[in-house]
This record gives sequence, structure tokens and C-alpha cells, in this order.
Amino acid sequence: MSAPMDIFQFPLDFDFQSLPNKDNKVCVVSVIGKGRHNPFASKASVFNPVLDKDVFKGLLNVPEELIQQDAIECFYDAESQVVYLHHTCMYDTYRLAVQCQRLINQDVDQDFFNMWQKEEYRHAKTLLWLFSISHIIILSHPGSSFDVSYVRLFRTIDTIRLKLLHSITEQLHGFPISKDWYHSGRPCSPRVLFMFESTTLTKKTEPVETGAISKNKTATKFSVEKKLVHAIEDQIYRILRKSRIITNISNNSLFAVPANQEFVYIHTKKEEISDPVSFYLQQLRMNNSIESPRSRGYQSNRHSSQSGSETRSSSLPTAPVPGNSTFKEFLFQHVELALGRGFDDNVGRNPVTPVFEVPTCELWCMIANRLYDFFLGERINAKAQAHFNTLKSLLETDIRFSENRCNKVLPVAEAAYQEGLPTHYVTNFHLNKLQQAHRVFHQFARGPATEKYLVQLDEACEKFWKNGRQLCEEISVTGNHCINPLHRLPDEPELDSNRHLPVMPHTNQLKTRAACNCGRKQADKDDPFDHKAANYDFYAGLEESCCGKLEHVDLPSFKPSTAEARAAQIKKIERTHKNSQGDTPTVKSGDIVSGMANLSLALSLGQSGGSDYSHHEGISPNNFVTTSPHAEAVEEVASGDSHQIVSTSPTEETTEKLEKVEELKEEEPEEPEAEHQEEAALETASRKGKQKKSSKDTAEVNLRIYLGNEYECPRGHRFFCSGPEKIIKVSSTSSVKDNANKLVNLDMPLYCACPHCRSSKGFLGQLMRLYCSNTRRTKLSPSALWVIRLPHIYLGDQGAYLMPTESQHLSQCRMMKGVFGYKDVTQES
Repeated sequence: MSAPMDIFQFPLDFDFQSLPNKDNKVCVVSVIGKGRHNPFASKASVFNPVLDKDVFKGLLNVPEELIQQDAIECFYDAESQVVYLHHTCMYDTYRLAVQCQRLINQDVDQDFFNMWQKEEYRHAKTLLWLFSISHIIILSHPGSSFDVSYVRLFRTIDTIRLKLLHSITEQLHGFPISKDWYHSGRPCSPRVLFMFESTTLTKKTEPVETGAISKNKTATKFSVEKKLVHAIEDQIYRILRKSRIITNISNNSLFAVPANQEFVYIHTKKEEISDPVSFYLQQLRMNNSIESPRSRGYQSNRHSSQSGSETRSSSLPTAPVPGNSTFKEFLFQHVELALGRGFDDNVGRNPVTPVFEVPTCELWCMIANRLYDFFLGERINAKAQAHFNTLKSLLETDIRFSENRCNKVLPVAEAAYQEGLPTHYVTNFHLNKLQQAHRVFHQFARGPATEKYLVQLDEACEKFWKNGRQLCEEISVTGNHCINPLHRLPDEPELDSNRHLPVMPHTNQLKTRAACNCGRKQADKDDPFDHKAANYDFYAGLEESCCGKLEHVDLPSFKPSTAEARAAQIKKIERTHKNSQGDTPTVKSGDIVSGMANLSLALSLGQSGGSDYSHHEGISPNNFVTTSPHAEAVEEVASGDSHQIVSTSPTEETTEKLEKVEELKEEEPEEPEAEHQEEAALETASRKGKQKKSSKDTAEVNLRIYLGNEYECPRGHRFFCSGPEKIIKVSSTSSVKDNANKLVNLDMPLYCACPHCRSSKGFLGQLMRLYCSNTRRTKLSPSALWVIRLPHIYLGDQGAYLMPTESQHLSQCRMMKGVFGYKDVTQES
């Protein structure tokens, strides 16, 4: 503050020469302790009646940033030659509540415990400063009994004060003070007075009245209050003496208490506390009385007079009870002694001359400023810092207990993590074991260091796991984990992050029995980890030993012109054609969806008069769409009898087309299998069919052709179905009585129960191959058995479409009818 007559805060930043009566000697009175939750007053507000002015106010109108800070309020009463110091800290309930609310409302980095540790450390250093510059220290408490937690704090402060004594004397060097002050580091051993803001007495002291009864009654109340004060003084003295905070020689103690004077004051009247709310409520109780509902008629005047008499008598000022001193009287008996001959609180047979000095106001301000910078300033004294660190360690007993406890429990929790571990394991298993270790740790760990050691537990367990115990996290297409340790693939580039890893492919030792492309040779098939391994690598490996010499038809696959092409949603398309009346109606072909619910496997072989289609990876035949990771959109566009697969990409303006399989034009070679009689019969049937088709009447066309849908189970069992859930049974003469009507005209299931596995687990066979043979001229070579191998794993944008685990979903996986068809080529000849 700019004006020294006002209240100001340390460190002092004004010219000490401007102080009134700066050469007068002063007594320094400090108030410390705890305050009530009262925004209108503070624990130093008891000085206001002493000063006859409202100097020390509450924190109601103080900015929040100032409330959060630890501060020392100072007021110099030049008339009484007293300097009043008020230490505001987190022990003041209102200030603590404001700080807690700030932690709740704001996103701060520290928690409440860390904040409290810092405040307690600064509070202890502030007390060290106050015990080095004060003559009288008032310990305020909102309760009615002594707080024994101060015993540990006082012993800690006394220990550090003795260690810092040499550094304090260095700070006092150069000031005009006595040798006793210089060597002891303080003007005196301060007196500590204890002030309690509440009492355990429930009855109020009444004013003195005439008569023997009233005198005896008043004397009884006086004795009760005095007995309470003396009892608390004896209790405090015994506690401080047994803890050796005070001794016979006050010069060797942190502080002293008077031997022949009262050092405990109890507030028995609430009006002595500057609380406007309490004051107004008390005035309302004193000046208002509740009228009884029974006071009516002629009795009302009598009742009113009595109540009025009681009201007038209670509103009169209360006379002081003999022997009950006010707080000003209680305080100034010690102040006057300090400004006079000084304190002599030594007791015992061999008295020692006490150290006591009263400085001038200017000298005290200079010394207080120097020591404040030493204890609480930003500059760090290298010699004293070690002792301050010791102070911090002594105050953090909760942390030291928690550190020792958690440090003892940490190996137990690590052992719980390592118990029963496999040689290698994945992340989920690691996290489950880590949670088990957390439960063991929380069962025994206590205190604020729990979170710190919990982080150490996580780091230790993760280090143990990553030290050669990590399992490869890759999952196969069928949903099984790789069982190899963490590794890199043979074709994976070597980087600094994976150079230490072994090189090996993915594997999980899960094998199924599968046949090659043509179905002649079987081998064990490893669980695939990508689409190429599932549908190409295994079959390509058997090509050389079995299927490589057979005739192949290369089916087209989509190859985008840009690497950024990707699959997209299939849109609705419309197909238009003219009917017999010449109109052009619009027929919607419906949504073409790729998904488990509408998984379509229709492989149209010329059902609309166009060229034949065969299914292969990346190929989208008529009525069947498979999404490709290289195409943004795949659409079927039908116009008349021509079909084409169209791919669109949002990154380019052009439209890329996937060309159809061209029809073979070369002549049919002679095959020993083809019989002339059969050809003649087929030609005759073809002419009859042509003649019948040209006429208005319709008739059936009879064809001799061999068709087959082959299913294959994981154990390698293979079987044919002539219809949904209709397994073909071959007689002993190798003849088949089933016809192909249902196979051609009905949807065929993608999965069917294997007849050879019903007695065991009950595996399902998957539709894997389509067989077709005839003796006519077609685009395929005649007199041969053609096989179309279907994908083992169907893959979409959302991943692999695996076999459903629930039986009710199996019916949704099917190959739609229309796969097999015929084309009348007699009309073209």
C-alpha cells in the first residue's frame, strides 16, 4: 500500500522514513492459526475493537487471485506503539473453500493434495519468519479445545530454526542490534497466547443484580468460566512441556508461555466477533418478542406490560462481570509488559537472564523485510536450501508413509502379474493381467503416492511383456491369432523400429483339408492371413503337381489406372426395353448389395443371350457383385441383350470398363470321347427345338448335360447336391438317379451339412466347385469336363464374410438360381 497508515502487506515497498513516530519502540503482535468460514471477518478482526476502527476485514470483496495467495497483512498503530501482523493461509476456512471451488471449476494441473503440500510448506516457512520477528503470537482457533496437531508442527519448526540459526545471523549482520539478538537470531523468545472463538459453556452470563441470591449466582458463573480457562491452560502447558516444546529456559525454546499471567482467552460473547449477520440477528432477537395467542381481552395489557418490561431489561447494555476481562484487557497486559521491562518466562531454581529487545519501528521494518526475503523470497540461499528441503521432508509424513507402503507393495503386485504367464501373449491378455496386478496393488497401497507407484507398476509390467514376450497381434481372415512371437514379414521393409524382430510369416498351426482347382489332389491348407493366401496362393502351389497341364480360361480382372481407386456403394440402375405394344416402360433391377444378408453367388452363363460369365476373384458376373479394393464403384449396365461391367472412380472423369470373355471362334478339335450318334441326336433335337421355337407354341427343350455343385468340408470330405439340402447318393452300380431340375431352378445354399461328419462335431461343407460337361459346340472346349472353383473366403469392404455361427443365418448365404443356362445356336447357323 502506498500510505503507511493503511493496512499493507509484506514485503514492504514504501519509504520507512515516512512512518509516523519511526523512532518509537514497537511491540510486534502476530495472529496465526485457523479461521472460521466467514467472508465478513477474519481471525484478526478481534483487533478491530482494540483499535476502535475497522482495519482487518473479511475476504468478501477481495479478488479471487489474492484470496488464493498466502499473505501477511500488517498494520502499525503508532499511538499504542504496536505492529499487528495477520497471517492468512489455507488454514482459514473461507480461503480454503475458495481454493477448492477453483479446483472444481477449472482444469488445473495439480490435485488438492499436491496443492495442500505446497501450502503447508509455505505456511511452515512463514511461521519460522514470524517466530523470528514477533514479541507476542496469538494462536487463534475456531473451536473450544487445543489442536494437538500443532505439536508436531512446532517441533518441526524448532528443529529447522536451530539448523538455520547460522544463516539467520548472517542476514542480521550490519544491523544495529544487540549481541544477544544477533546470536539468537530473534529479539526474544515470543510469548504465545491461545484464543478460542467458541466455548463449551451453554449458559449465558447474566448481568449483576442486587441481593444475596444474585451475587451467589453470579459468583458461581464467574468461577465456572475461570475454571474452564485455567483447566485449558493447565492442559496446554502439560502437552507443551511433555513434548519439550517449552522448557525451563525460554531462550532455548521456540516460544514461551507466561507463568503468572493468563495466556488463554475464550470468546463467550458472539458480539465480540465482527460478523454483521450475527449482529443483526442478535438485534432482532433482543428487540422483538413473539405475542402468545392466549393473550386476549383484559389479559393482553398485563401480558404486554410484562413482555415490555422483559424486552427493555434485555435491551439494556450488559454490565461486565467482575473478573471477566475483555480481549483488549487480556492482550494489553502482555503488550504493556513488553514495552516495559520485557518478558521473563524462565522458571527453575537457577534463573537465566532472558533475551529480550524492543526495536524501533524503522529498524524492525528493515529487519523484517530482510528476513522475509530470506525465508519467503524468490532468491534461493544455497546454504539454507538443504535445511528447507529437510523441512519439506519432515512435513510430508503422509507422503513418506505412502512411499514406504507403496514401495513395499510394488514387488507383490509385479509378482501377481508374472504369475501363470505363457511364453508369449497378446495385448488383451497383458491388459487383463495388468488389471489383476492393479487389484493386488490397491488392496495394500495407501496414501498420495499410490498414483505415482501405479505408473511404475504399469511401466514395469509393460517392460516385462515387451522383453521378448509379445505375441504377434495379426489376426487371420477367419479370426484366429498368429502364434509366432512379434516378428516382421519376409517382404516387409526393414526399419529402425523392427530391425530387432525375427523374420517369419504368419501362422497359427490351424490347418484344414482342401483340394486343388480341379479337385483331383488334396493337401493341408494353412489358415490364411490375407485374401490372396486364402483364394490364390494355396491353389497356385498345387498347380504344378496337378492342374498345370489342364486347359485354362483366363478370366478378366479389374485393373484400375490409378492407385487411389477404391470400392464404393452400388447404386440403383434402371433397365429399359420396348414391349410388344411399343411402349418403353421402366423396370427397376433393384439394389445390388454386397453383404452377408444378400450374399449372391449367381454365376450367369449366358442367361440373357450375352456371352458366358465365370466367377473369379475381382470379377463381377451378371446378378453377382463383389466389391474390389481397387474400384470406386462396380455397376451392371444392361441395355438390350448386351452387358458390360462398368467401374467408376471419383478421381477421374473417364469411365473404365471391364471387358467380357470373348467367345471362342476356333474349330472344335476331334475328341475320342465324342460319339457321332450323340452329335446327330443333338442336331436333330436342336432342329426340332428351332422349329418349335419359331412357331407360336412353346415346348420344353431336352438337353443331355452333366452338372454338379460340389461341397467341401474343413476335413476334406467332398459331396454333391442335386438341390437344397439334397445330397446325391451313388448306387453300387455308380449310377445317379437324381435329376438337375432343382439344381438349375432353385437357389443353392452356400453351406450344407457334411454327411461324413454328423457323428462328430458336425462340420458344414462349403460350395467350392461347379462342374459342367456336354458334347455340343460351345465356347468351351467340347467333350470335356469344365470346373469353376469358387472362392474359399469372400472378402468385402467390411472384412471377410465368414460362415455364420447361428443356424438361422445360414439360409441367407446362397447361390442364386440362373447360374446354368443354355443358348440356342441353331438359329445362328
